[in-house]
Amino acid sequence: MKNLITSLGLFALMLVSIYFINNYLHYINLHLIEATDKIDKLVDDNQWEEAIKETDDLIEHWQKHLKFVTFFVNHNDTDAITYEMVKLKGYMKNYVKEECSPSLESIKMLFMKVIHQEELSFQGIF
Repeated sequence: MKNLITSLGLFALMLVSIYFINNYLHYINLHLIEATDKIDKLVDDNQWEEAIKETDDLIEHWQKHLKFVTFFVNHNDTDAITYEMVKLKGYMKNYVKEECSPSLESIKMLFMKVIHQEELSFQGIF
């Protein structure tokens, strides 16, 4: 009986932890998606200096959360996001509008992929 209670307690703790971790990942990714939308608008308006500043903030925010995110997200996804951000920064510095928009869309798609993969579902638990 004692083992059953311990097992159920650990299972409940695991479910609660998964719930809070998923909410945290969801919050981070939505915040980063909003930042990429803002950068996209700045690039469309040819406000390059502000767009570069926002891109630096985006990269800094991503790097800040990356250490925690890598515990729960596939490393291929985090590496792809980081690589695409570096490419975006290069496009921004050279004022290449034609490459910035696809790069921003790729970053948003990768964030949405992370959100979708980390959704809480019975299939993901069992």
